[in-house]
Amino acid sequence: MAKPLYVGMAAPNAVRVRVDKAADDTDYDPTAVTTATIEVTRPDGTTASWSTTLSSVSASGLTAAHTLAGGDLTVSGDYSYYVKLNVPSGWTRTVKRTFPVED
Repeated sequence: MAKPLYVGMAAPNAVRVRVDKAADDTDYDPTAVTTATIEVTRPDGTTASWSTTLSSVSASGLTAAHTLAGGDLTVSGDYSYYVKLNVPSGWTRTVKRTFPVED
């Protein structure tokens, strides 16, 4: 998420999250991920589950990308998120992080 995000942004803008495998992580195999969502909590407390497309999948990690829709970025402030990764045995997730959204 290198470029600024603004309230009301929509397609063709996207949120891209790189999910790398740590050297000591034995539970996460990026090549086994079937789908992923970005689970978001907005500054006003509302939540959303953003669908993603996966790319750059390798043994060392993957990128999950969500093309923004009109109702995704509704308020300014810090959004918290994690990536939920679906695998054949269930799911795993990343640590929670934040990204800023400006007016």
